[in-house]
Amino acid sequence: MNNIRTSFTAADSLPLKIFLNKKLMKGILQKKKILPIHLQLCPTNKCLLHCSYCSCSNENRKLELSYEAIINLMKTAKRLGCQSVTITGGGEPLLHPNIEEVIWKIHRLKIKIGLVTNGLLLHKLHKPTLDCITWCRVSFDDYRDFNFKGRLEEAIIRGKNIDWAWSYIVTEHPNIEKMKQIIGFANDHNFTHIRLVPNLLELEKVDLRFIENTLKAEDVDDSKVIYQSRNDFIEGTKECYISLLKPIIGADGGIWGCCGVQYLGKKPTRKYPDGMRMGSIDDFEGIVRGQKYFDGSQCDKCYYYNYNRILRDLLGKIEHQEFV
Repeated sequence: MNNIRTSFTAADSLPLKIFLNKKLMKGILQKKKILPIHLQLCPTNKCLLHCSYCSCSNENRKLELSYEAIINLMKTAKRLGCQSVTITGGGEPLLHPNIEEVIWKIHRLKIKIGLVTNGLLLHKLHKPTLDCITWCRVSFDDYRDFNFKGRLEEAIIRGKNIDWAWSYIVTEHPNIEKMKQIIGFANDHNFTHIRLVPNLLELEKVDLRFIENTLKAEDVDDSKVIYQSRNDFIEGTKECYISLLKPIIGADGGIWGCCGVQYLGKKPTRKYPDGMRMGSIDDFEGIVRGQKYFDGSQCDKCYYYNYNRILRDLLGKIEHQEFV
């Protein structure tokens, strides 16, 4: 039976993928090095929406990486062991002027591609571009209108080999009817999952257990729903190994340890905080080769503690391995 939480989420989950990735395990056990298996790339900060919960609303919306900078980075990442990239934001990644060329080139490097998008521009992607994408997660929330349903269906038909999914932000004003609409659409179009995530700026005001009980009481088929509460976290640890495994690259070329750094201090910053910056893309190879992990002790919250604990233990010496 497919475990959708393990397959399609990382935060708050048991990191079984670490053990299943032979290249990663070989690097850890033989060389005591963590490879940048999964890069997260924000090609542009430009966006065509103004979501109230946006974690990047204080970013410079004019910033974007050049095509040359992106490709040089991805060539370096491939050489250092990268197997996949999530193209995300920042802003809306499909607004990057060279986004199709970027996707084609990364695909030719034999790097698998995931895409996080608000869905409004998917219909403009040509079929050869869609054929390069492994999965696509469409963002939605309680306030948006599903007025792009027809365009999304068009993209789904042309991108028939893509694993499609929703990421639905639940706010302090949950819209159950809209959730039912999105879940129904996902079930009708064979989506892999629907992730319900609370607005992290209003975490204490969102009760996902109430949402789950309400949907079940109304006989909604929620078998593909992942209720990701984000209430389960610990304080950060100095050895933030997740920052080497899946760092995020901002549209200004900066490198950060994880995709949630905007939320991890005492107050959300709505931008990637300068104080948590690991370096720039020019430093990427040196960071990986020198295993210069991020100092996560400055984080008040950490959602990747399971990853960091497992990676720390694997990097250390484990005695009596036969006594499993």
